[in-house]
Amino acid sequence: MEAALRDADAYVEDAPALSDGDILAEYVEAGGDFLVGTVGEEESPTSGGGDVVATAAFRPPAEHTAERADAGPRAAELKRMHVHPAYQRRGFATRLLSEVETRAAGAGFEELVLETTAKQDAAAAFYRGHGFELVGEASVPLNEETITLHYYRKPLGER
Repeated sequence: MEAALRDADAYVEDAPALSDGDILAEYVEAGGDFLVGTVGEEESPTSGGGDVVATAAFRPPAEHTAERADAGPRAAELKRMHVHPAYQRRGFATRLLSEVETRAAGAGFEELVLETTAKQDAAAAFYRGHGFELVGEASVPLNEETITLHYYRKPLGER
């Protein structure tokens, strides 16, 4: 979902891409899931249809995210929430987030936490609009600059 990251000014050059094996290990085998949103042939810019236009995943949180988001012991971390720019504002993110919440709750998680860069205003508005609360901030070095990360949390009982 490089296009979505570039559109949000959140793309990191030279970041390693995930392979299918990485997705299984990092999300599914860790107790989470990895979801994709696709479009059919009639909506697809290519002739075959079935194009992936959105992704979302969850897993137990990374230690630094859990700490900065003040996550509880049954928290899941929302990751890889991206929608291709040509398909934004068409409900893909809302549907994927709803499915992540359902699956995470079904797996026994009680809250979602996430991190995003401070400059992603549209993402921040989306998360706040879906019940997430800003609970932390950190400045971290990335390559040769410093970026500000925002941490959000949402109890899964509040939908």
